Amino acid sequence: MTVLYGLFAKTAKGRQRFQGELQALLPPGFPQNPEAWWADTDAGVALYSPRTLNDASGSVAFALALSGAPSQASNPAEPRGRHATTLDDVCRHGLDAVGELRGEFVFAHWDGPRRTLALARDHVGQRNMFIRDDGDILLVCSEFAPLIEDPGFDRRLDAESAFNFLCFGMPPTGRTLAARIACVPAAHALVWSPGRPLFLRRYYSPIGFDDRKVADEAWRQRIVDTLDDAIGSCEGGGQSALLLSGGVDSSYIAMTCAARCGAEGYEAYTVEFEDADIENETAYAALVARTAGIRHRVVPMSISDAGKSLDAVLGLPQPCSAWAAATHHHLAARIGADGHRQVLSGLGADEVFGGYSQYLGSYRILRRQADAWPQTCAIDAFDGLLLQPAPAREKLFHGVPRFFDRAAQVAGMHRPFDRFDHASRSVEFYRECRRMKPDAHLFELMVAHECQHRIPDLLLAGFEQITRAVGVAVHYPFLDPRVVSIACALGASERFWLSGGRWQNKKLLRRIALDRLPVEIIARKPVSYNAPIRRWLSDPSIGRRLIEAARESGFWELRIVKREWLERLLATNAESTAHAKADFRSEQLWILIVICAWYDRWIGTGHRITATRP
Repeated sequence: MTVLYGLFAKTAKGRQRFQGELQALLPPGFPQNPEAWWADTDAGVALYSPRTLNDASGSVAFALALSGAPSQASNPAEPRGRHATTLDDVCRHGLDAVGELRGEFVFAHWDGPRRTLALARDHVGQRNMFIRDDGDILLVCSEFAPLIEDPGFDRRLDAESAFNFLCFGMPPTGRTLAARIACVPAAHALVWSPGRPLFLRRYYSPIGFDDRKVADEAWRQRIVDTLDDAIGSCEGGGQSALLLSGGVDSSYIAMTCAARCGAEGYEAYTVEFEDADIENETAYAALVARTAGIRHRVVPMSISDAGKSLDAVLGLPQPCSAWAAATHHHLAARIGADGHRQVLSGLGADEVFGGYSQYLGSYRILRRQADAWPQTCAIDAFDGLLLQPAPAREKLFHGVPRFFDRAAQVAGMHRPFDRFDHASRSVEFYRECRRMKPDAHLFELMVAHECQHRIPDLLLAGFEQITRAVGVAVHYPFLDPRVVSIACALGASERFWLSGGRWQNKKLLRRIALDRLPVEIIARKPVSYNAPIRRWLSDPSIGRRLIEAARESGFWELRIVKREWLERLLATNAESTAHAKADFRSEQLWILIVICAWYDRWIGTGHRITATRP
């Protein structure tokens, strides 16, 4: 695995420190061999093992972290397809060319003649870029652990990030749970020059002007071509593992790969929960595998397996609130053990093509938003909502997951956290979107929100740590920037339709997939492909151990969440065991287990128990 390391001086005092031994500036987790570091000591910039370009404009050094490709390669990204761009292009043409790269990357580019450093992260945040503020020096790393494991670092919990994590399962964009460790947002670059502050620049948004809200036959074909091109760019030449759930998304990828390259080199993997309280999808996945001619591996997951995977997830340097990461861990371990180094996943189709009920619910709410502004003001209902903090908090789309809702926040958190208002960050994001496209419709805004927030900072932040640990690179065709952009523009009529008194989702995607998939897959009843977290937490061998660890956590001493709120959730849990209709807040219980485990491992144990408050 390639890791990007770097550091640069924030102040004149920091630049003076660069005049001494570089090794004195490096934390223990950074490479200690000075000969592999490139440095401009006058500017106060250092990158580990970069390439150097010599051309008419002078010397340009850069580094890239990309799974399976060393940063010293002549063309590490090796993008394929009609819009291929090399890293040399990026170095010569700057950030305008970054948007043409495909796949996962983090990118550090020092422009010597202009004395400018650019730090960029890929479009959907598959790879990360962390920045630790040590006062005069800023440390840069594409992995979180080397920054937080440093024994010389004063580790503290960022209180605002903890609040956002408890509500939505992720820190605010650009932040982490650790104070003084930030991250570059997905599809953004940080630009810095000596003596100047950091400037944040967005280089990509799925919101555009030329894509269509309603797809006629010709436009549907264009969507098919775009999606197939994305699958083809990461199919591995017919040698890959496939995550196959039996749903439309992963089945479409499997059938397309088999048709393009033949089925012989592919192997599909499906988890099968044992003793679970949810429906398995093994039969649907087996049907697709048989139809495509792909070898199919069913991977059983027992209660014991779940316990081991949950322990692994709770031990991640970046906390992961998606309990489906336990399933991902179990599958990734098997895939890696079988010798695969590349996997294709259908993750992202629900987000960009509209597969979540929360989309439809928010759409209904926002469509009913009264337009009370006089026509002479030129303010529509959505922009008017952004001017009203209380309604915005209740009516804006803040993302798919919600762990602590408003009622739980008021009842379960200490002051001042019970009064915190998360709406301001959403308002800021939607105003930025509306500046880019003043008439952007509701689904464009919701898809853009998912791509900027939940996908990079909740889903991929957890899943990618797991697969990188076993040496497996995962590709997500539905999250290819061009697929995301063309799907983002689709309106409600291409996403949902009413059938048999129930709303069905991903209308256009199902219509496209009908030409390739068995009709049983298209017409199957809606099933949420999820991990049985309720079953796991109620099992004594798993739940009791995790709950006791949460009870004894030092997190409660920070007085963010009331300790008695945990006991109230546990009492609700016990009641739900006796009465099936009782309210079982497994989501809140899980998020408390996650934050307590992370705090005790990385902040509380052996460190001052405190939190930085905004």
